[in-house]
Amino acid sequence: MARYLIADVMLFDDELYEVSDLGSGVAPVVIGAAASRCFSTLLEAQGAIVTKKALLYAGWERYGQQVSANSVNQSIAQIRRCLSTVGHSDFVVTVPRIGYKISDTLSIERLSDSAPAPDS
Repeated sequence: MARYLIADVMLFDDELYEVSDLGSGVAPVVIGAAASRCFSTLLEAQGAIVTKKALLYAGWERYGQQVSANSVNQSIAQIRRCLSTVGHSDFVVTVPRIGYKISDTLSIERLSDSAPAPDS
C-alpha cells in the first residue's frame, strides 16, 4: 500500500482508495477498489503508457476476477470523475487503441507508507 503526491497539489492513498486536493479544502473522494488499483498502476508507470491488458490484470485478473475490457474504460471514467471532483480532470490521458497514461507534465512522488500528509 502506498500514497502518492501528484504535482504537489493532490494526494492519492491506495489503501483508503481516496483522492484529495491539498489546497482546496474539498473533502477526499473515494475512488473504489478496482479503479484504485488501476490508478496506482498508472502512477507507478510515471507517465509511461499502460496497456488496457495491463490494467485488466492489475485491477481484476490478479485477484482472480474475470471481467470484460469495458471494465477498464469504466474505471478510467470513474478515476476521471473523482479527479474532476477535486479539480484535476486532465491528469489521465487516453492513448487511442493502446491504453492510458498519466500526463507527462505531472510530477509523481511515491511517499513512504507511514509518511504524514504534506502540509498545504
